[in-house]
Amino acid sequence: MAFTIGSTGALTPVPGSPFLTPIPPTAAVFNQPVGIVDTGKFVYTALNGANQIAAYSVNGETGALTPVQGSPFSTGIAPAYVALAGNFLYVVDEEEGSVSAYSINPTTGALTAVPGSPFGSGGSTVTTDVSGQYLYLSRFDGIQGYNIDSATGALTPGAGFLDNDGRLWMTVVQLPPSGARD
Repeated sequence: MAFTIGSTGALTPVPGSPFLTPIPPTAAVFNQPVGIVDTGKFVYTALNGANQIAAYSVNGETGALTPVQGSPFSTGIAPAYVALAGNFLYVVDEEEGSVSAYSINPTTGALTAVPGSPFGSGGSTVTTDVSGQYLYLSRFDGIQGYNIDSATGALTPGAGFLDNDGRLWMTVVQLPPSGARD
C-alpha cells in the first residue's frame, strides 16, 4: 500500500494502491517484499523467494507506482535487506550473507550489477552512512565497514571490524554538530 500524508497526519491511499509486486508462479510461498528503499524518484523492494528486486518509478504528482522497464531484476539467492548510497543499491543475500551492488540508472531506474559484486560474507543486515561513503554489514560476530567507490559503487574493506556481540539490527543516525546540541 502507498499513502499520502495529510497536514493532520491522516493517511489517504494513493490512487491505484495497493500496487502489485511481480511474483513468478514458481516463487516460494513466503515471497513477501522484505526490504524497501525509496530514492524519491524510484522505489526498490527485495523479493526474497523469487531472488529478484522489483523496481517502480514514483509519479511525483500522485505518488502512484509504475513498474520500471525490465523489473523485476535478478539478484543473488534470497535478497533481503537493502540500502541506498547515491545511485547505488546494495542488497544482502540472506543465504550467503554477501552484499550485491547495483548501479541505478538515474533516468529509467533500471539496475545493473556493479563489477566485482557480490562483496563480503556472513552478513545479515546492511546500512549506509548519510554521506553515502560507507556501508556497514552487520554479522553475527560484529560489524564490518566498507568504503563505497562513488564512481563505480564497488566496496572495499574499510573502517575496520567492530565486535558487537552478535547484534544484528542497526541504523545510522545523523546528529547535529556538537555545538548545536548544547
